[in-house]
Amino acid sequence: GSLAKVFGLKEADVFVSSPFVGGGFGAKGMWDHQILGAAAAKLAGRPVRVRLSRASMHRLVGGRTQTEQRVALGAGADGKLTALLHHGYATKPKHSICDEGFSLTGRSLYASGSFDIVQHHVDLDLVANSFMRAPGEAPGTFAIECAMDELAHELGMDPIELRRRNVASCDPISGAPHSQSAVMTAYDMGAERIGWVLRASAPRARRQGEWLIGMGCAGGTFPFARMPGTSARITLDAGGRAHVASAAQEMGMGTATVQRQHAADRFGLPLDSVSVTIGDSSLPFASFAGGSSQTASLGAAISAASGKLAAELLRLAGNDTPLAGLRVGEVEFADSGLRSVDDPSRYE
Repeated sequence: GSLAKVFGLKEADVFVSSPFVGGGFGAKGMWDHQILGAAAAKLAGRPVRVRLSRASMHRLVGGRTQTEQRVALGAGADGKLTALLHHGYATKPKHSICDEGFSLTGRSLYASGSFDIVQHHVDLDLVANSFMRAPGEAPGTFAIECAMDELAHELGMDPIELRRRNVASCDPISGAPHSQSAVMTAYDMGAERIGWVLRASAPRARRQGEWLIGMGCAGGTFPFARMPGTSARITLDAGGRAHVASAAQEMGMGTATVQRQHAADRFGLPLDSVSVTIGDSSLPFASFAGGSSQTASLGAAISAASGKLAAELLRLAGNDTPLAGLRVGEVEFADSGLRSVDDPSRYE
């Protein structure tokens, strides 16, 4: 859409193909080199390839914002937080739309008797910062979790136990209940798997030759969204294979893999009977890959498509089938076919 507007074209006349990008973190939208490459091709009357060197990546596209943060924690001898202070600054060019919201994490990660959270931005003439792998939450979490480790050391308390005593049972600021919370389960599972009980409580206590051997833990929060408009096309062939197609993007975060697994599970098919094609603007529209939204958005589209597919299969089967008389909500995909939810013996 952006290229079409710049060059005065119809969107249908612009084709974008990007089946896989090794890592598009740090803004994967529109930058100057994409427009200049298309303009050069138009002037030359022939295809033009634009390549960004490693150095160019630091000068021409956005990345993580610089931050300066101060965290102070107050706690009683029992380790329960009485105060959480998180102040700081983030750089931001005047033409950037990306606020590095590092102060967001402190509002929801732990329960505390009081909060003092302040963030300022400093306008500087720099390459525009942009959405670089958990914008804001990543540097903000790092600062708070380092402070939690220091507090655990001062109290002589196990770092996981300190976090256990301060895990929030609801949103600490708004009081809104959590739909679910498994953070301590994750801590306990992780501790068991890495041998946390063998951890030396004193810093710098373990060495292997010239190397210091450390063991630590950290938590974090990040929101997710489900973007409207994402769609997918599901095709079943005569051989019982399913093909999923969508214009979603794959930047190394596993979109193609997880949706292949999702489709196999939803359609009751072996994994090798499912294929996924993405990264092609001629395919059904998909929202951008950002804000932890694409997996849920595309997954919802596949779910909706599966319902329409089931309806079409029931229509084609007609009355000469064990599934005759059943509606979409009364059947499910299983074992490469359809079956009744209430009576699995009704299967085809």
